[in-house]
Amino acid sequence: MTKRCLLVLALAASVATGAFAQSPWSIGGGAIFEGGSLASGERRITVPGPPGSGGFPVMVEERLRQTGFGAWVFVDATFVELSVAFMGGSQTLICATRGQVRDESVMVLDATLLGKLPILFGWGDIFPLLGVGGQLNFGDLIEDDVHFRIVLGAGGDIFLTRNIFARASILGSYRFGFWDRWGSGGFGVAIKAGIGFRL
Repeated sequence: MTKRCLLVLALAASVATGAFAQSPWSIGGGAIFEGGSLASGERRITVPGPPGSGGFPVMVEERLRQTGFGAWVFVDATFVELSVAFMGGSQTLICATRGQVRDESVMVLDATLLGKLPILFGWGDIFPLLGVGGQLNFGDLIEDDVHFRIVLGAGGDIFLTRNIFARASILGSYRFGFWDRWGSGGFGVAIKAGIGFRL
């Protein structure tokens, strides 16, 4: 799965390189908050039974949620934004069948490639956003720490000077569950805000 993630990011970088041949470029960064569901599904576990029985199997329903806060940086051209974020947060594993909840701290490395279509105004611009992303999670609650998602949202820039602008965006995403343990993915949301500089 890690090799698949690296391949997707390499292809994204290749596409972005061609898109960045446009002008003008801009760079920037700021803060990001993200939260939502990573995946859900059912799995078979063994629960203790009478002494000597070895236990007995039951099906349990599980949901995995994640929240994070951190920093992000971006490079973009007129119609493309490539961003990388590093977040600290928590993962929560909810076993609905047995009423159990497990929490742990997690570190997340996120990369997102978005297409955007700016609509210009005198004070700045607004733009719809559509693209793909991948996350690498450093935690113990999931066996496979890489997942991918489709991203959809909107953003905008407010021109502060000729070459400096404030940027904010809100993004919804659907995360794919690639693991045998999870029957489906989950929906999440990210809010970003920062300052950019036109090159």
